[in-house]
Amino acid sequence: MLEGFLVAAIAVPLGLLTGSLLARYVFGCIFKLYQNENMMMSTIQELIQRGESKLIVPWIYLLAIGVAMLTVFLSLLRPMGIAAKVSEVEAMRYRSEQTKKKIRKGYSDITVTRLAMVHLAGNKKKSLITICSMAITGLLCMVVATVLSCANPKEAADHSVMGEYQIAPIIDNNDKEHPELEWSQVQQNNPLTEELREQILQIDGIDSVECYLRNDAESDAFDGNREGMLGVPESGKELLEDGIIEGNATYEELKSGNKVIIDKNLLHWYPDLSIGDVIDVVTWDGGEKCRKQLEIVAIGDYDLGFTRYNYLIMAEEGLHSFSGYNLNMYYRIFANKKYDADVEAKLKTIIEENGRIQMEACFFRSVII
Repeated sequence: MLEGFLVAAIAVPLGLLTGSLLARYVFGCIFKLYQNENMMMSTIQELIQRGESKLIVPWIYLLAIGVAMLTVFLSLLRPMGIAAKVSEVEAMRYRSEQTKKKIRKGYSDITVTRLAMVHLAGNKKKSLITICSMAITGLLCMVVATVLSCANPKEAADHSVMGEYQIAPIIDNNDKEHPELEWSQVQQNNPLTEELREQILQIDGIDSVECYLRNDAESDAFDGNREGMLGVPESGKELLEDGIIEGNATYEELKSGNKVIIDKNLLHWYPDLSIGDVIDVVTWDGGEKCRKQLEIVAIGDYDLGFTRYNYLIMAEEGLHSFSGYNLNMYYRIFANKKYDADVEAKLKTIIEENGRIQMEACFFRSVII
């Protein structure tokens, strides 16, 4: 038992040290390979660079050491049982057969440490495999720990929902059984009305309700696909301007209706788009189509909670000019508490009574039809 644990005491630290040294290099290779294909990998890299997520986590080392020692203990039980059954006389008579004579360094006295070193030197292959396996174990533990530390539900919710709650109309495009759920039909009888907004504001605990607009845009520049256009209210002016990473645009300029910021995520699918391009789009004014020209004046980097996958962004006044109908898409509700059971219950009651809206929240996610 002592010999086995002493071997582990030498191999485990070496394995963990090797894994620690390899971790940053291996992560760098993974980031380089997937940085343009996987948003999660880019986010993890950014968090590590900002120091918000650590590759070296002490409790993971303790866990790895504990697992290794438990494994060593379990692996020693059977050979210890076999050795215990061998009598002293039989052990003294035992001579292992050797094909070649080797000159070995002798010791005047034998200790557990020297026995362990003899074992390591006499079984180089096994010792190397043990050290490499511990290195891989340590690396695997750190990879899993880093991914799990980045998969923070609270942080993910904060990035996917602005405010504490978000209410939107129920939309289902291309539903043959319910054509009234098409966005072109919903905007003609939009449930997100000013009366609904006032009703929400009357709930105790609600501080404000911000309204974001949306419309669809179809273009050859998008290979004939539809992309969402987002209309940002005056209250979102700072977020809009602060998110610009290339080019220049002010909130006032984006009120014209012919200038637009594109989110950098859109460039992943359409890399040929660039600042200064003018694209022809087809939008929907109720059931009617209308043609517009949009000039790309800047590229932005925004949270999902801000864009909701609508990667063409302008001021709300600009988007209002695209249609005479109600383009309200998101009521983003800010409360004085992150979670309040009374506020939640009252919002759910409003949703059930309306029957045409759905809700998302920061600490829970529910859809009520």
